[in-house]
Amino acid sequence: MASTVLMAGFVQAEDWHIRYTQDIHAWSGAMAVAEITNDWNGTLKDDDDGFLWMQTSASVGYGAFSVAYISRHHAEYEFSNALARGFYYQANDVALDQVYEVEADVHARHYQGEGLNLSWVFAAADNRRWSITPSVTWLRLYRLIWGEVSGTLNYLDADHWGGDLDVDYGYTEDKIPLERTLAERSYGDLYSLDLAFHWHWQQYQIDYQGYNLLARIDWPDMPGTIANKNWQYDDGSLTTDSGYFVYGYEFYEDRVLRPPRLHTIRQRYGLSDTLAVTLRSYLNQIRQGHELGLRWQAADLAWMLAVDSQGHAFRAGLHHPKVQLELLSERVNISRSRLLALQFGITQTF
Repeated sequence: MASTVLMAGFVQAEDWHIRYTQDIHAWSGAMAVAEITNDWNGTLKDDDDGFLWMQTSASVGYGAFSVAYISRHHAEYEFSNALARGFYYQANDVALDQVYEVEADVHARHYQGEGLNLSWVFAAADNRRWSITPSVTWLRLYRLIWGEVSGTLNYLDADHWGGDLDVDYGYTEDKIPLERTLAERSYGDLYSLDLAFHWHWQQYQIDYQGYNLLARIDWPDMPGTIANKNWQYDDGSLTTDSGYFVYGYEFYEDRVLRPPRLHTIRQRYGLSDTLAVTLRSYLNQIRQGHELGLRWQAADLAWMLAVDSQGHAFRAGLHHPKVQLELLSERVNISRSRLLALQFGITQTF
C-alpha cells in the first residue's frame, strides 16, 4: 500500500508488524465531493469529470512478508460539465423557463469490493538505500458500473424530462431509465500485480506506488445492456418518440475488463538535516495532480505542508514512526471541497 510503504519505514528481518491504513483521494469537477454524495445538493462549478480512490488496509507481517485485508472503492467518470448541469437540474427539481437539452457522452469505470493482498519487500543489504515491493491483490467485487453512454438528454422541470441514449455498459444496478431489475446479486474478481519502489541517494529520495499495473477483472454472467433507450416523462406519463422504449438487448455475459492504473510518486530533497523540499504527483486517467511542499523533521516527528496550485488545495500532515496523518483540501470547510484526500495509518512493530 502506498501509505503503508511510506509511513512504516523499514523493519528488521526478525520483526513482526501490524498496520492499519486508510487512503482516500477524490476529485469532482462539477461540485464538492460531499455535496455530490448528498444528492447533488450544492453549488455547481465549471469543470468536468470525477474520480474516487478509497482503500482501507489491515495487515500483519513478519520481516519482508505481509498479508493484508483490502477494501477498495475505485471510480473514474468522464463527462462534460454541461451534462452535470442537466443532472443537477433533475436531482434538485429545478423548474426552467425553456427546455435544457444537452449531448450526453459518459465513460464509466467503477468497481467496489474486498479481498487480500500479499507483498514481499526486496531491499538493499543496509535495508535503507533502496527497496522494491511487488504485491499481488485479489478482490471479490460486488459493485460495477462500466461502459459508455451517449445521446441527447432534455429537461424542463420535475414532470417534463427524458432522453434518447445509446448505451453499452455492464452494471450491478441499472442506472438508466427504464431501469432493469436484477433477480440476484452479481459478483466478479479483480486480480492485479502492484509495485512499490524506494530509492535514497544522499539528499534525494523517491517513493513510487503503482496499482493495477498488470490487472484484469473477470466477471462471469455480468449483467449488461447494449441498446438505444428512448423515453419522455410528461406530467407523470411515460411516452416515446419512436414507438419503443428500449431497442436492443439486455444480457448476462462473461466479460474481462481492464481496471485503470493509478500511480503515486513522492520525491524529497534535503536542504538540511531537518528541512526538505517535496514534490508529490498523482497520475490517473482523470486528473494529473502535483503538490509542491516543505517537510520539517523534529526528532521522531515530521511536519509537512504542500500546495496543489492547479486545484488551489493545501495539504497538511504529520509523520511519526507509528502514526501518519495527512489531509488535502481546497477549503477549510472540507464539505465544500472538490479536491479532497486523507491518509491515515498506524504501525506497530514487535
